[in-house]
Amino acid sequence: MLRYLLIFILGLNLVACGNSGEANINDISDMEDSLETISRGTMGSPVMLPSENNGEVIITDQERFSELWKQMHQGIGNDYDEAPEIDFSNFMVVGVFMGEMPSSGYSIRINEVAAADESLKVHVSRTEPGPNCMNLTVITYPHHIVKIPATDKSVEFEYSTFVEDCE
Repeated sequence: MLRYLLIFILGLNLVACGNSGEANINDISDMEDSLETISRGTMGSPVMLPSENNGEVIITDQERFSELWKQMHQGIGNDYDEAPEIDFSNFMVVGVFMGEMPSSGYSIRINEVAAADESLKVHVSRTEPGPNCMNLTVITYPHHIVKIPATDKSVEFEYSTFVEDCE
């Protein structure tokens, strides 16, 4: 009951503040609540990105997003033929891909997207299996794709790598 009351109060707050429903990161200093995962996992098809992208994508239109989505799901069934519709007038898509990995135990995650003065900082963590980890011998393609409020700021990716200790 308390949960519903809090949701109601938050809703009233948004209405009272005149929120137009538009999202734009140029005026947001903390966007932790604005990060929405579209896809995260390890299975799928290889995504061919230009080598200079380092496995990073920034997408600002539905056509490019649909192309990426099709590439990710090619050959793994018909459930994923259509990419989710994104309102690119208010949002953009940011994604990171590890590429082909030789086993399970690898993952990648966008932990935070924070607006700085001149840029947008995307904080990414990579996890790799340690030498004592028992993993499945299967090809994986770890990725994480998020939807965030649109911005004109440059986007910078910052990585941390963690090695799983399975002892």
